[in-house]
Amino acid sequence: MKKVKGLILVTFLMSLWWLAPGVKASLRPLPNLDGFKWANQAVTPAENTFIMHSGAHTEVTPLKGDATANRLAVDQKTNESQALIKNVGFYKGNTVNLLVTLKRSKSNLKGGTLSFSKTYFLGIDVADEVVVTYKFVDEHEKPLTVKTAFNYYGLNTNKFIGYKDPGGVIEAVYANNPTNIMYDNENQDGAQWLYLKNLTAGIPWRDPRQSFEVVTKSISEVNFIVHNNDSSPSSLVYQTEFLAKPETPPAYAEDAYFKLADRGGVYLAAHQTVSSGDSAVEVNFGGLQEIEKSGQYEIEQTTVTDFDGKDVSNYFNFYYIYDAKGNKTIRFQAKKNTADQISDTVLHYKIYLRWCGKQNHVNPAKIVNGELALPFDVTTTVKGKTVGKSGAVTTINYIGKISTIFVNEKYKEIRSPIEKKGILTTPFDMSTTYPEVSGYFPVKNDASKDTGYFMPYDQTVVHRYRKKQQMHFELKDKDDNIYVSRFTNKGKVAFSFAQATAGKITLVASCKGEQQVLKEYTNAPKRVTDEFMYSFPKAWLGEQVTFYVEDTNHQRSNKEVRTIKQEHGPQMSLPKQINFKTLNIPAETTTVSLPKEEFLKIADQSKVDQRYWTVKLCEQRPLTSKENWVLSQRLRFGEVSINNVSQIVYQGKGNVSLDLSKYLQIELNPLDRVGDYHGELRWTLEDAPE
Repeated sequence: MKKVKGLILVTFLMSLWWLAPGVKASLRPLPNLDGFKWANQAVTPAENTFIMHSGAHTEVTPLKGDATANRLAVDQKTNESQALIKNVGFYKGNTVNLLVTLKRSKSNLKGGTLSFSKTYFLGIDVADEVVVTYKFVDEHEKPLTVKTAFNYYGLNTNKFIGYKDPGGVIEAVYANNPTNIMYDNENQDGAQWLYLKNLTAGIPWRDPRQSFEVVTKSISEVNFIVHNNDSSPSSLVYQTEFLAKPETPPAYAEDAYFKLADRGGVYLAAHQTVSSGDSAVEVNFGGLQEIEKSGQYEIEQTTVTDFDGKDVSNYFNFYYIYDAKGNKTIRFQAKKNTADQISDTVLHYKIYLRWCGKQNHVNPAKIVNGELALPFDVTTTVKGKTVGKSGAVTTINYIGKISTIFVNEKYKEIRSPIEKKGILTTPFDMSTTYPEVSGYFPVKNDASKDTGYFMPYDQTVVHRYRKKQQMHFELKDKDDNIYVSRFTNKGKVAFSFAQATAGKITLVASCKGEQQVLKEYTNAPKRVTDEFMYSFPKAWLGEQVTFYVEDTNHQRSNKEVRTIKQEHGPQMSLPKQINFKTLNIPAETTTVSLPKEEFLKIADQSKVDQRYWTVKLCEQRPLTSKENWVLSQRLRFGEVSINNVSQIVYQGKGNVSLDLSKYLQIELNPLDRVGDYHGELRWTLEDAPE
């Protein structure tokens, strides 16, 4: 039977050759192909380990034909379909986008589909025959040159695949030893094609003899054809597993730009395509001394995420390395036995920076074109040997803006604003910015309201004007409210007034028809500035009170209106849910911190009653699984072990924002049982008069 099959194969090939002499060549053993290597005797070069993935930021934009966010299709109604897939991976520091075109090759043949789903990404189902074009483009949709590899594990007799311009596209072809795959070359319409085929029937699909890997040259486009020999559709799976053992590619440093210096998470970043995790690989961020020299940022946190956006930081160790000069390097190194968790993906290494510009003024010489540049480098080593080094710059907009607006008593603008820009953390002074406005005179601010420092956010300075009049009264506090003690109803009344001549002046407050004399001046000079504490009637709380001065002739000044408000005590806000996510049961008792930043915030706007407050915490309901397994008294807040008794865990004054990931911990031990655990904590905020 084997001989008969051999004779049939030879007859078939000879017939094709005579039908088109000089166009098609006979099928030849794959090892005869120039650039062929046995997979077990070769490696996939590090620069060819770029593999396309569907990740957290992958987006599909349909462009032509029968295209959706999930697939392209061609059939007897649609000859060509096209889509742009954004963010399929990174290549040497560049985001890679893919322009995909699917065509039906001949009018008498059925087409097929090309999938964009995550579980079957770039998988092709062929009814008869399709032609596929991949164009690699950058974020501006300009051609991007990459080196990559295509791995297929099931080239059986049901289908064959052909590559256009193999001399310009293919660097090498690998296959297992032995292999059933053969090849031939064709010249079609002036273009060379390399076809890979398998004529050995009766072999189970994905038999090792059906596998091959195409390693490309530097390309920005690849064209290939997939033909189905079977009566039912055949599939071609885009594999992310390499046939030949891949070399470890280096991590590439990424340039980044941030518009806001203190928000959005300023970071240094690098990415690395990995086929499998390896504890022998070290990714080192160097050049960090420039960050410290800037005085504007300090290292806050290190993280690693995969291409799906999943935080995989717990599979890495992080080290600070110092050289003889004291220069700092941060090292990322995969932990042992974590290969399965961080394989077949793109790792994104980040070092988050905390802005400390409020405490440290920047050296203006470091700001170029309004930006602060933080250069750094990334070196990758494997078993102590450097396999790559790259540099990048994190750039931050370092220009702030001050807008000065000019308003009258009713807070209506009486002239156009004046804007001033400057380098962040450098001082500004708007105290002389009081232009003349016809019919008005300025009510100048305290110096503290007209001076400050340029910050990452836009700031507004309000300059108030009043209509010119003979007697002028002004409350110093420009807020719409006068706040009084929530314990005594006492509040500060700070004011000034001016009159044309010296004489008796009375300061009056009026509310709902009731008038009270706050203070009398028997012989007040032309200009008076004063302040005192006054206990306001309880009935005036929450009401608008009119303040003015009048002389012995009952001539009144302009009026100032303020609402008397009792100060609120401190307010506490908490996240709706505190989630330790999935934790592994340890081999020994271990304390684990909350993995994600969650904030407890105390807002205390008190001006009159500035007192200390206390946060207490107790375990309302212990962590309990659906199976009623209980993890009682396992939580800690700092040094305090949380139980069912309310305990003081924090005391402070004013506004405070606590990152709970730095305080809240859970203790795990080997005897814990697997399950989803839920519990309740009771938080109490207390304050009282001194």
